[in-house]
Amino acid sequence: MFGLYFGRWLIDNNAVDETAIVGIADLTYPAFLHKLKDCGVLSDDAANQSLEDFKKDYCLRDADLHVISNGDINRIIPLFINFNATKMISEYLRAYQIDNELSDEDMEIRRAPEQLRRILPNYLLSDSAHYNRFVNHAVNAVVRMISKNIVLKRVRATREFFFECFAYQETRGAHHVFFGFAGDEVSLLAIADKFAKREFLEMDALAFDSVCEFINTVSGSYASDLSYENILMAVTPPAYYTDVTIRSNSSLYCLPVVIDGAELEIVFSFDGNVIVDGRQTAKE
Repeated sequence: MFGLYFGRWLIDNNAVDETAIVGIADLTYPAFLHKLKDCGVLSDDAANQSLEDFKKDYCLRDADLHVISNGDINRIIPLFINFNATKMISEYLRAYQIDNELSDEDMEIRRAPEQLRRILPNYLLSDSAHYNRFVNHAVNAVVRMISKNIVLKRVRATREFFFECFAYQETRGAHHVFFGFAGDEVSLLAIADKFAKREFLEMDALAFDSVCEFINTVSGSYASDLSYENILMAVTPPAYYTDVTIRSNSSLYCLPVVIDGAELEIVFSFDGNVIVDGRQTAKE
C-alpha cells in the first residue's frame, strides 16, 4: 500500500511517470523506495528527498509510513481526515471573527465560557466522533464496493466550491450529514462503472443514477446502523448536478481520493446549512 501512496505522489509531482511503478505499487515501506533506487528510476538523493517532501506535504511521521504500508484503511483514514473538536472550534471562531469584522480584542471577550455557548453551534460543543464514524463508513464502502485500489490525500476545508459534476445526498435527524462525490466527467465514471458493473461512455443520466445509488447505499446503511442504537436518521433522495457551486455556513470538507487512477473528491458537511446552486442537466 505504501507504494500506491508514494507512487501516486511521485506521479502527481512529475518525479516519475506511471510506467515506473507498474508491478511494484503493492510494495511496502521501505521496500518500494529501495526498488526505485535499484531500478535506477530515482537516484539515492532524489528518492530520499522525495520521501521527505511526501511526508511534509501530508504531515506524516515515520511511523505513519508503516501505517500506510500495513494497508488497514481504518488506520490510514485518520492520517488524512480526522475531526478534532478543539480544532473545529478554532476554525469556526476564525470564520466568525472574519464574518463579523471583529478585532482580536473583541474575540478575547467572546472566548468566555458563557459567550462561547452563545456563539458556537451545539454540534461543536459535542463529541466529534460521529463525524469520524461517518467518514470511516463512507471510505470503507468505497473500498468494499468500488475498489481497493484507493489513495487518500489530505482533506481541505472550505465554505464554497465549484464542481464540474456532483452527486450528493443528505441525511437528517439527530445529526445532519451532507455527503457526495465530485469530479469531472471522466473521474466520476470510476464510481458509476464499478457500482453498476457496466461501462458507461460518459456521465449521462444513467451514469449519474449509478453514482446516486451508491451514495444512497452508503447513507442508507449508515442510518440503518444508527437505528440499532435508537438514533433516528431520515435519508433524503439523492440528486446530481453539473457546473455547480455549493456553499455552507460551516465547513465543507473535500477529501481528494484516487480510485483506479481517477481523481475525484468525497465531500462531507456535518450539522451545517449547505446550499447547492447549479443545473441538474446531466447529458441525456
